[in-house]
Amino acid sequence: MSEARARITAIASAAGSVLFWENGGGGLSAGRNQAFRMLSGHADWAVTTNDTSILDATFSESVTQSATTFPVASCLVGTYAHDGTALRSPGDAGHRLLGRELWLPIEPACVWNVADVLACGGFDERIGTGSAGSAQSGEGTDLLVRLSGRGGIVAAPGIVVHGRPHAYGLSPAGRVAKDYAYAVGTGVVYRRHFAGPMTLARVFWPAIQGVLHAARTRDGVDLRCGLARARGRAYGYFRPEQALRTCGRGNASDRWRSPGAGLPTGRAGGTVS
Repeated sequence: MSEARARITAIASAAGSVLFWENGGGGLSAGRNQAFRMLSGHADWAVTTNDTSILDATFSESVTQSATTFPVASCLVGTYAHDGTALRSPGDAGHRLLGRELWLPIEPACVWNVADVLACGGFDERIGTGSAGSAQSGEGTDLLVRLSGRGGIVAAPGIVVHGRPHAYGLSPAGRVAKDYAYAVGTGVVYRRHFAGPMTLARVFWPAIQGVLHAARTRDGVDLRCGLARARGRAYGYFRPEQALRTCGRGNASDRWRSPGAGLPTGRAGGTVS
């Protein structure tokens, strides 16, 4: 048993049973889809936490209250916080997220209606962390857009999940690699659901942001990350089908887990429910 699996088992043992399974290297989207299929008929709601997520002390109570208040919602969107600061907040309680507001949620702070997720086909396994292609993000927003026409995506800020910022613990090289890979997924979802002149401006805006931040902070990493995000979004937007193909140079998410990227090497082999 790996060190990570042993640690998770120790934490979960107090709350009940813990189930491990190998998802065949299909990435996070594939693992989540398998979890939803296994939960079907046994649970109405499921939360897709990260391995670094910490649930607020009132999490279960808040989910129960929100699910009772908004029983037809397809997804309840909570607040994602770090060190007492909200990194992502869905807005006023009960607000239904539409259009570009669907970029506000982050998967670890989402509580999903299991039946609705399965009815919509689940997460697109071609995108998301650990997927075979270049697009290492966007699977959550893609699913939220598809779900928004069903029971709705409802803000439930009383649900709080604590986690880490996007670039936590990464070296400059790791930040650039992760920003690029995530931006490819953003570009794919832009093209799929939000194509248009305004979106084109958003594709290239990170490059301008990078220049402005670098001029203010004198930090060249800001410029490199901005350019990487613009390149990634452009690749995903203008060549979405190619971005979804299997990478020939190994899994894209491993590039910010290399020794030079500031995180341990190796990939998670299983999914926890």
